[in-house]
Amino acid sequence: LEYLRKEVFKLRSQNSQLRKDFDLLKENNQRLMDANASAGASFAALNQHAKQLNKTLTVTKSDLAASKQQVHKLNLAQIELKEELKMKTGTYVAEVHSRLQYQKTMGRIVDTIQERCRDTRLVETILAMTDECEMEFAGTGGGEDEGMYHDDMAPSTTTMSELSGDRRSAFDGQDKSLSARFTSYLWGS
Repeated sequence: LEYLRKEVFKLRSQNSQLRKDFDLLKENNQRLMDANASAGASFAALNQHAKQLNKTLTVTKSDLAASKQQVHKLNLAQIELKEELKMKTGTYVAEVHSRLQYQKTMGRIVDTIQERCRDTRLVETILAMTDECEMEFAGTGGGEDEGMYHDDMAPSTTTMSELSGDRRSAFDGQDKSLSARFTSYLWGS
Protein backbone atom coordinates (compact mmCIF):
# COMPACT_ATOMS: atom_id res chain seq x y z
CA LEU A 1 0.00 0.00 0.00
CA GLU A 2 2.82 2.37 0.84
CA TYR A 3 4.40 1.49 -2.44
CA LEU A 4 1.18 2.32 -4.31
CA ARG A 5 0.95 5.64 -2.54
CA LYS A 6 4.44 6.47 -3.60
CA GLU A 7 3.59 5.46 -7.12
CA VAL A 8 0.41 7.62 -7.08
CA PHE A 9 2.39 10.53 -5.64
CA LYS A 10 5.04 10.00 -8.24
CA LEU A 11 2.46 9.77 -11.01
CA ARG A 12 0.70 12.88 -9.70
CA SER A 13 4.01 14.74 -9.71
CA GLN A 14 4.65 13.59 -13.23
CA ASN A 15 1.10 14.54 -14.15
CA SER A 16 1.58 17.98 -12.63
CA GLN A 17 4.86 18.35 -14.48
CA LEU A 18 3.22 17.20 -17.71
CA ARG A 19 0.40 19.71 -17.15
CA LYS A 20 2.95 22.50 -16.66
CA ASP A 21 4.77 21.36 -19.80
CA PHE A 22 1.44 21.13 -21.60
CA ASP A 23 0.46 24.67 -20.49
CA LEU A 24 3.88 25.91 -21.55
CA LEU A 25 3.54 24.20 -24.95
CA LYS A 26 0.00 25.51 -25.27
CA GLU A 27 1.21 29.03 -24.51
CA ASN A 28 4.08 28.65 -27.00
CA ASN A 29 1.66 27.26 -29.56
CA GLN A 30 -0.65 30.26 -29.06
CA ARG A 31 2.28 32.68 -29.47
CA LEU A 32 3.35 30.85 -32.63
CA MET A 33 -0.20 30.97 -33.99
CA ASP A 34 -0.39 34.72 -33.28
CA ALA A 35 3.00 35.24 -34.91
CA ASN A 36 1.88 33.16 -37.88
CA ALA A 37 -1.32 35.20 -38.22
CA SER A 38 0.70 38.42 -37.98
CA ALA A 39 3.21 37.13 -40.52
CA GLY A 40 0.32 36.11 -42.80
CA ALA A 41 -1.20 39.59 -42.59
CA SER A 42 2.21 41.16 -43.18
CA PHE A 43 2.80 38.84 -46.12
CA ALA A 44 -0.61 39.76 -47.59
CA ALA A 45 0.21 43.47 -47.23
CA LEU A 46 3.63 42.97 -48.83
CA ASN A 47 2.05 40.92 -51.60
CA GLN A 48 -0.49 43.70 -52.24
CA HIS A 49 2.31 46.27 -52.26
CA ALA A 50 4.31 44.15 -54.71
CA LYS A 51 1.26 43.94 -57.01
CA GLN A 52 0.87 47.73 -56.83
CA LEU A 53 4.55 48.20 -57.63
CA ASN A 54 4.19 45.86 -60.62
CA LYS A 55 1.24 47.92 -61.91
CA THR A 56 3.22 51.12 -61.45
CA LEU A 57 6.20 49.57 -63.22
CA THR A 58 3.98 48.52 -66.13
CA VAL A 59 2.55 52.04 -66.43
CA THR A 60 6.04 53.53 -66.21
CA LYS A 61 7.32 51.19 -68.94
CA SER A 62 4.37 52.16 -71.13
CA ASP A 63 5.05 55.88 -70.51
CA LEU A 64 8.74 55.35 -71.26
CA ALA A 65 7.91 53.65 -74.56
CA ALA A 66 5.54 56.49 -75.48
CA SER A 67 8.19 59.07 -74.53
CA LYS A 68 10.82 57.29 -76.62
CA GLN A 69 8.43 57.23 -79.58
CA GLN A 70 7.70 60.95 -79.09
CA VAL A 71 11.45 61.72 -78.91
CA HIS A 72 11.97 59.72 -82.11
CA LYS A 73 9.20 61.67 -83.86
CA LEU A 74 10.68 64.97 -82.65
CA ASN A 75 14.14 63.95 -83.87
CA LEU A 76 12.71 63.11 -87.30
CA ALA A 77 10.86 66.43 -87.38
CA GLN A 78 14.04 68.26 -86.39
CA ILE A 79 15.99 66.53 -89.16
CA GLU A 80 13.27 67.39 -91.69
CA LEU A 81 13.25 71.02 -90.52
CA LYS A 82 17.03 71.21 -90.81
CA GLU A 83 16.87 69.85 -94.36
CA GLU A 84 14.10 72.28 -95.23
CA LEU A 85 16.14 75.14 -93.77
CA LYS A 86 19.16 74.10 -95.85
CA MET A 87 17.02 74.02 -98.99
CA LYS A 88 15.44 77.39 -98.25
CA THR A 89 18.80 78.90 -97.40
CA GLY A 90 20.21 77.60 -100.67
CA THR A 91 17.26 79.03 -102.58
CA TYR A 92 17.59 82.33 -100.76
CA VAL A 93 21.33 82.54 -101.48
CA ALA A 94 20.66 81.74 -105.15
CA GLU A 95 18.04 84.49 -105.29
CA VAL A 96 20.42 86.96 -103.67
CA HIS A 97 23.18 86.11 -106.15
CA SER A 98 20.69 86.38 -109.00
CA ARG A 99 19.56 89.78 -107.73
CA LEU A 100 23.16 90.99 -107.45
CA GLN A 101 23.88 89.77 -110.97
CA TYR A 102 20.76 91.55 -112.16
CA GLN A 103 21.88 94.79 -110.47
CA LYS A 104 25.34 94.59 -111.98
CA THR A 105 23.98 93.84 -115.46
CA MET A 106 21.40 96.60 -115.18
CA GLY A 107 24.16 99.01 -114.14
CA ARG A 108 26.20 98.06 -117.20
CA ILE A 109 23.15 98.48 -119.46
CA VAL A 110 22.41 101.92 -118.02
CA ASP A 111 26.09 102.92 -118.36
CA THR A 112 26.13 101.77 -121.98
CA ILE A 113 22.92 103.65 -122.75
CA GLN A 114 24.29 106.81 -121.14
CA GLU A 115 27.52 106.56 -123.07
CA ARG A 116 26.01 105.80 -126.47
CA CYS A 117 22.58 107.37 -126.50
CA ARG A 118 22.27 110.99 -127.60
CA ASP A 119 18.62 111.31 -126.62
CA THR A 120 18.61 112.89 -123.15
CA ARG A 121 14.93 112.26 -122.55
CA LEU A 122 15.42 108.57 -123.27
CA VAL A 123 18.35 108.42 -120.85
CA GLU A 124 16.36 110.32 -118.21
CA THR A 125 13.37 108.02 -118.68
CA ILE A 126 15.53 104.89 -118.44
CA LEU A 127 17.26 106.23 -115.31
CA ALA A 128 13.89 107.09 -113.78
CA MET A 129 12.56 103.62 -114.60
CA THR A 130 15.68 102.05 -113.11
CA ASP A 131 15.38 104.12 -109.94
CA GLU A 132 11.67 103.30 -109.74
CA CYS A 133 12.46 99.59 -110.09
CA GLU A 134 15.02 99.86 -107.30
CA MET A 135 12.55 101.72 -105.07
CA GLU A 136 9.85 99.12 -105.72
CA PHE A 137 12.26 96.36 -104.81
CA ALA A 138 13.23 98.15 -101.61
CA GLY A 139 9.56 98.88 -100.84
CA THR A 140 8.37 95.29 -101.29
CA GLY A 141 10.71 93.90 -98.69
CA GLY A 142 13.83 93.50 -100.73
CA GLY A 143 15.68 95.63 -98.22
CA GLU A 144 14.11 94.11 -95.10
CA ASP A 145 16.34 91.07 -95.07
CA GLU A 146 19.62 92.93 -95.09
CA GLY A 147 20.59 91.44 -91.74
CA MET A 148 20.43 87.96 -93.26
CA TYR A 149 23.04 88.63 -95.97
CA HIS A 150 26.62 87.64 -95.59
CA ASP A 151 29.08 90.46 -96.23
CA ASP A 152 30.08 89.06 -99.59
CA MET A 153 26.51 88.80 -100.87
CA ALA A 154 24.80 91.91 -99.47
CA PRO A 155 22.75 93.63 -102.13
CA SER A 156 23.76 97.05 -103.20
CA THR A 157 21.60 99.82 -101.80
CA THR A 158 22.73 102.21 -104.49
CA THR A 159 20.34 102.97 -107.30
CA MET A 160 21.13 102.38 -110.93
CA SER A 161 21.57 106.09 -111.51
CA GLU A 162 24.25 106.11 -108.82
CA LEU A 163 25.87 103.06 -110.40
CA SER A 164 26.03 104.88 -113.70
CA GLY A 165 27.62 107.86 -112.02
CA ASP A 166 24.63 110.03 -112.85
CA ARG A 167 26.33 111.04 -116.08
CA ARG A 168 23.37 112.64 -117.79
CA SER A 169 24.30 114.69 -120.77
CA ALA A 170 22.51 117.83 -121.74
CA PHE A 171 21.25 116.88 -125.18
CA ASP A 172 18.09 118.38 -126.55
CA GLY A 173 15.63 115.56 -127.05
CA GLN A 174 12.84 115.22 -129.52
CA ASP A 175 9.23 114.44 -128.72
CA LYS A 176 9.17 110.71 -129.48
CA SER A 177 7.81 107.75 -127.57
CA LEU A 178 10.17 105.76 -125.37
CA SER A 179 10.05 102.69 -127.61
CA ALA A 180 10.65 104.80 -130.74
CA ARG A 181 13.62 106.52 -129.12
CA PHE A 182 15.03 103.19 -127.88
CA THR A 183 14.56 101.62 -131.32
CA SER A 184 16.25 104.58 -132.96
CA TYR A 185 19.16 104.17 -130.57
CA LEU A 186 19.49 100.47 -131.30
CA TRP A 187 19.26 100.81 -135.09
CA GLY A 188 21.19 104.05 -135.23
CA SER A 189 18.52 106.17 -136.90
